[in-house]
Amino acid sequence: MLHEDAQGDLAVTELRLSQALLALQSVIAAADGHVELAIGAVLEGALRLVPSADGVLVAVTEPAGLICRAARGSFETLAGRRLDGVTHSAEIALSEGRYMYDPDIGSGGGFAPMIARLGARSVAVVPIPFRAGHVGVLKIGAARPDAFTEEHQLAIRLLAGPLALAFLGSAHLEASEGHESADRRFVATFEQAAVGMAHVGPDGGFMRVNQRFCEIAGYKNDELLAGGFQQITHPDDLEIDEHHVAELIDGAADSYTLEKRYIRSDGETVWVNLTVSLVRNQAAAPEFFVAVVEDISARKIAEQAARRDSLTGLLNRRGLIELLNQMVDPGSDREAFVLAFLDMDGFKNVNDQLGHDEGDRCLVSIAETLIASRRRGDRLARLGGDEFVMILPNTAEAEARPLIDEACQAIKSDAEACGWPISVSAGAVAIPDKTSCLATDIIAAADRLMYRAKRSKRSSLLIETYAPPSPQ
Repeated sequence: MLHEDAQGDLAVTELRLSQALLALQSVIAAADGHVELAIGAVLEGALRLVPSADGVLVAVTEPAGLICRAARGSFETLAGRRLDGVTHSAEIALSEGRYMYDPDIGSGGGFAPMIARLGARSVAVVPIPFRAGHVGVLKIGAARPDAFTEEHQLAIRLLAGPLALAFLGSAHLEASEGHESADRRFVATFEQAAVGMAHVGPDGGFMRVNQRFCEIAGYKNDELLAGGFQQITHPDDLEIDEHHVAELIDGAADSYTLEKRYIRSDGETVWVNLTVSLVRNQAAAPEFFVAVVEDISARKIAEQAARRDSLTGLLNRRGLIELLNQMVDPGSDREAFVLAFLDMDGFKNVNDQLGHDEGDRCLVSIAETLIASRRRGDRLARLGGDEFVMILPNTAEAEARPLIDEACQAIKSDAEACGWPISVSAGAVAIPDKTSCLATDIIAAADRLMYRAKRSKRSSLLIETYAPPSPQ
C-alpha cells in the first residue's frame, strides 16, 4: 500500500506510470519479437520512471549461466558478463520467484559486493515471469541508500510485465522463424529430391507432387492433382496397394514398401519401389499419406532379362524355378495346377540337315505356337535346347489333357507346314491344391513321364497326379 501522506502526488504518479507502461507496450509491439530492442526500451524507460536510479540491467538464464543481456547507466560495464555466483540477489529472486529490495547494501544482506563496487547502495531485483517459471531478472540500483519510494518500487515491479511480453514475443518469433525455416527446408527437399515424392489424401487423391514424381509417373503436375493413385496404378497391382493403405488407416502398420507398376500417360508401364507412411492430425485421424517412389524399371528389365530365354522370350530355367517356388510356397494359397514337359523329337535333324539358323527359326515358331494356344494365366518356359514347359494354373488332370494335346498337335502341324521333321513327346504332372513339394521335384517328375511317353508306342502324352519322391 502507498503511504496516505503521498496521496496528493499519487494520481500524477499513477498517470505517469500508466502512460509509461502503455508507451513501452507500443515499443515492444513495434519490436515485433526482437527482444534486444524491447529490453533496451524497458531499461531506458526504467531510468525515466525512477529518477533516483542510476543503473539498470536485465540478466537472463542461459546454458552458460546467468548472463547480463543489456545494461544502462552505472551498470553498463556488466553487459555480456556472467553474473551467477557474484550477485546473490538475482539468484535468490530467480529460485524463489520473489521481488527483493535492499535499501542499503552497505549494511550487508544477500547483495553482492560487485554492485557496491559500481557505486550502488539501494538495489531492487524483480524476477521476469516466462511461461511456467522465470527467464531472468530486472535489477535497478541507486547511488544513495533508501533511494526508492514505494511508488518507485511499484513501477520497478510493474516493468517485469513488459519484459515478460518481450520474451514471449521473442519466443513466438523464434518459433515462427523456425517453422518458416523448416518449411523452406521441406520445400527444397520435396521439390529437389532425386526420388518422386507425393502427398496423397485419405481418398487416394494427389494433394502435392514433386517434379521427379511427374517424370516417373509420366503425367503433368495438374493432371496428377486432378486424379488419384488408383487411376495410374496397374490394375494387377491395385488390390495389394489398397490393402496396405487400409492397414495404415487401421493402425495395423506404420508404413509399407511395395514394388508396383504405374501406367504412364503414353500407355507405357513403369516399375517403381513405393514407400508409404501416414500422417495423422492432432485428433489422430488420417490427414495425408507421404509416398516416396523410385524408378526401378531398369532393374526390373535386367531381372526379367535374367529370367527370360533370349531366343524365344519365354521364361528360362531360372525364371521357371522362381515361378514354381512361388506357386508351392507354404505361405501361398497353393492352388492345383498342371506342369507339362514337352520335348521336340527329331529336332536334332533340323539343325543337322537345315542348319542352326533354321533350327532357331523352328524354336521361335514353337514358342509362338505355344503362346497362341495358351489360356490367360498359363505360363510357358524354354529350359534349353528343344525342351519346353507349360504351366496350367487352377487346372485339374482331366481338364489339362486336351489342352496339352492340342498344343502338341499345333506344334506338329506347323512343323509339317515348314518342312521340319519333328514331333512332340510330353509328360505332365497334376499338382493337387495344398500339396507340399519342391519345384525341382515337379520338373523331374514331368521329365520322367516325358521319357516314358517318348518310349511308348501308344501315346505321346502321359499325365499323372504328382507323388512326392520317397525319402532316401
